[in-house]
Amino acid sequence: MKAEKCLVKTLAAFALICGLSVSAHAQLGSGWTPDNETYTPQTSSGCTITSISGGFEFSVPSGSGRSEQRGNNLPTNTTNQWQGFATLKSFPSGSDKISMHQVFGPAPSTPDLILDEAHFSGGIEIMSLEQSDAFEAAIQVGVQFQLNTIYDPVGNIIRIYVNGSQTGTKTPNSGVHYNKYGQYVSGSGTGPATMDWVNIQSWAGGSAGGGGGNHFTITASAGSGGSINPTGNVVVNQGANQTFTITANSGFNISSVTVDGTNQGAIGSFTFSNVQANHTISAAFSQQVSEGPFGGTPAAIPGTVQAENYDTGGQGVAYNIGSINGTDNGYRSDGVDLEVTSDTGGGVDLGWTFGGDWFKYTVNVATAGTYTVSFRIAAPTAVTDAFHISNSSGTNLSGNVNLPATGGYQNWATVTANVTLPAGQQILTINQDNGGWNLNYAVFQQQSSGEGPFGGTPAAIPGTVQAENYDTGGQGVAYNVTSINGTDNGYRSDGVDLEVTSDTGGGVDLGWESPGQWFKYTVNVATAGTYTVSFRIAAPGAVTDAFHLSNASGTNLSGNVNLPATGGYQNWATVTANVTLPAGQQILTLNEDNGGGVWNINYASFALNGSNRTLTGSSGDGWHALAISPAATGTFTATYDATPTASPENAVVGLSNGAATGFGNLGCIARFNPSGQIDAYNGTAYAAASSINYSANVSYHFRFVVNVTAHTYSVFVTPSGGSEITVGSNYAFRSTANTMTSLNDWNLYVDPSNAGSLTATNLSP
Repeated sequence: MKAEKCLVKTLAAFALICGLSVSAHAQLGSGWTPDNETYTPQTSSGCTITSISGGFEFSVPSGSGRSEQRGNNLPTNTTNQWQGFATLKSFPSGSDKISMHQVFGPAPSTPDLILDEAHFSGGIEIMSLEQSDAFEAAIQVGVQFQLNTIYDPVGNIIRIYVNGSQTGTKTPNSGVHYNKYGQYVSGSGTGPATMDWVNIQSWAGGSAGGGGGNHFTITASAGSGGSINPTGNVVVNQGANQTFTITANSGFNISSVTVDGTNQGAIGSFTFSNVQANHTISAAFSQQVSEGPFGGTPAAIPGTVQAENYDTGGQGVAYNIGSINGTDNGYRSDGVDLEVTSDTGGGVDLGWTFGGDWFKYTVNVATAGTYTVSFRIAAPTAVTDAFHISNSSGTNLSGNVNLPATGGYQNWATVTANVTLPAGQQILTINQDNGGWNLNYAVFQQQSSGEGPFGGTPAAIPGTVQAENYDTGGQGVAYNVTSINGTDNGYRSDGVDLEVTSDTGGGVDLGWESPGQWFKYTVNVATAGTYTVSFRIAAPGAVTDAFHLSNASGTNLSGNVNLPATGGYQNWATVTANVTLPAGQQILTLNEDNGGGVWNINYASFALNGSNRTLTGSSGDGWHALAISPAATGTFTATYDATPTASPENAVVGLSNGAATGFGNLGCIARFNPSGQIDAYNGTAYAAASSINYSANVSYHFRFVVNVTAHTYSVFVTPSGGSEITVGSNYAFRSTANTMTSLNDWNLYVDPSNAGSLTATNLSP
């Protein structure tokens, strides 16, 4: 019955201590000053006192003994205050009791105050005030508690505080007193009893009631498979910092660390800074598993391997990282370096790259061979030897890959490398050799036997693909023709249907088309999106469904393209179609569908559509230019949408040869004029065939029909929701630009006297 009573009282007292985690307590306050006490070690034989960070560690070996520090004698008429934090780290099995104490007393044998007799019954330590039952409280091994006492000889009282709450008082004995703190063990147990005291402070001269202040409790816990240190209810002073270290046992990984209900990922440490409230922190662990493909299924090659889908198995098995920095643990809970990406298609990318880090990917290669790998990367600055791909034997398959500067960690581009892979399931490793870049995914595309880009380098898109630069590899691999008719084998020796062209720029065109023939072109697309393709063609008569572009899967990307009659095989014109392309290296096929032998093609120019083809200017910020690739020659149509933010304003959009630095560089010019109307430049002055008023923040669609050879152009505008209106017909180029033979830049300028701005979007070509 007595043991049961003690247990009930102990648990009740412990609940009181933990519950009163924010309360007034004895702490340095107004009127208190440091008394600079000097403490002298006092130990029994075999007992030790060791300096530790912020305090001292006291250890008593098996059996009885004491280990403590004694301070200066205290004046009989001065109020003194003492404060410290203690943690009982261990106690000897079988010992009778252990006294964890702080003393104001006249002699070692007759102290005024001792927090005494931690009896070990059922693993519970009961602390009581000597000669009094005023205070009982449970102290757990490994749990830090705060102890304060105030010695007030004038008021004949000693006040005791535990974890910020006053727990008892005592009338001091008479005589000169001193400070002492430490521990005493009595009994015949085995093993040491160890206690840490830290942040020991003493003051003198203040109010006996002590200073005010707050402290808070951080409750730390760990699941099976690892530990968190410190653990339990950790008392922290208001405004202080507290760090917790999380360690996984052998064979386990940290799976998550939860702070105040929020998962912080698989982190190895966490610091609460400037503590102003109670907190909780808990660590969970998972048993290490054998390496395997993420999601259970190896990534298919050919195909796309997402950077975030590295293998399972954890640190040192599926990946190696020096530190955990990821911001998106919603996709995977291991806290590795993942973040939400702004790249086309969205999802998650892999960042925080450092030399020496690596990630493994289990893949299944359908067919042995050489693959072109298109890596989707972002790098604020260029990186030499950024990474390489290796196999399970450590062989460098890709060579060291260099990255260009893309301008930011979310500005994306594509770089390529070649790898040769056997068929079947295997593990590939992306080895980070130098850091400072992000990776979104890698696309593996098998190179056909002997097939490859003409000249060794894929044609760049946006840009121009020359018809004569079909891939290498020969009949049935890079192209399919029913007969060989070419007259110009000086450019290529395969005898396919090439001939010298009279089109602007010269060179060679592709002719003798026949239904069922096709030609492949390896290209590298810088930016995923929809492209306007301008085909340079010649046809004596009109041809319906002449050809179409397809991808490697055979999908018709362009629709069937119809050709107008140009009047001859060397009379050239431009027709357009739209195609939507992913980023990266890929193969496009020109399929000849109709009009056997009655049309020729010289080249195809790819220009990215939409908001990516945009110019914006404001008052006083100078000229803005956007290139046309390839340069426009002959007769062509150019379009754009323009929105002024003020009316009236004075702003122009025009075409030039080379980026314009002044109005004299422009050949064709449309203007939102200072009178609130739209006009265009005709030779030497602005003019308009119709009176077209414009409004602020309204979009207007412009269409230029340009004859570069004749140096004339016509301008048409369609107000939002209205019908097309002629601004000017066959206007002459500006007189200073009438010798131009090609146009290769869009330009936009807003006069400095304006308050508004102008945006031109969907510029084509």
